[in-house]
Amino acid sequence: MNKLLILRAVTRIYDTFNLCKSTHFNTSQLNLLATANHLIAACFNSKSPANAKIKSASIIICYLFNGIVFSVHATDEHLNSTRHLQTISPLKTALHLETYLGGHSTNLANKAALSFEFGQRNSQHVCHITTTEEHLMQSNNLLENINLSEKHFFFDCQIDNDFYVLSNQYRTYAQVIIKQPDINFPMSMHIEAKLVTIDGKLLNVTSGDISLKRK
Repeated sequence: MNKLLILRAVTRIYDTFNLCKSTHFNTSQLNLLATANHLIAACFNSKSPANAKIKSASIIICYLFNGIVFSVHATDEHLNSTRHLQTISPLKTALHLETYLGGHSTNLANKAALSFEFGQRNSQHVCHITTTEEHLMQSNNLLENINLSEKHFFFDCQIDNDFYVLSNQYRTYAQVIIKQPDINFPMSMHIEAKLVTIDGKLLNVTSGDISLKRK
């Protein structure tokens, strides 16, 4: 392992560490970078040729630490900016669904699926629930997806030209409670979600119990 390469890695960590201190990183994030710095320094000071693989691995770890810290910091910055957007334009970040617009068969994750469309009275705003038939049958009347953790159920909305989706880069979720029919009320869905656009605008979605019988 070339010592010059390791020295460059150490320099990169040092510069990154100083940058973090000047850009309001929290203590745990700074500790991550300090750990990476110590790993590189320990390998750099070792004179044993047997440590070549360890040196290579430590440089890789160093870059992974950098990526993790900056990813967390970027997410925090985006969340702060979306909170600001939510304050200055509340009408664009809240949607109360009221009507069932219909459904159709489709495919999801290479499996047979169903898509349900919901809307708001006197507007063109729409949201879609898409779930595999198998997942729907096994859901015990609860569909849930937190930060894209569930690949067999998705939820998205469109308001004007903004397309809101679930994301693993922001704190997003979708929850659908399915209420089975009885003699007084047909099958219905109760929806709650927090979605985001690609540029960080947040949308809060709510609904009452929406009948799946089209009027």
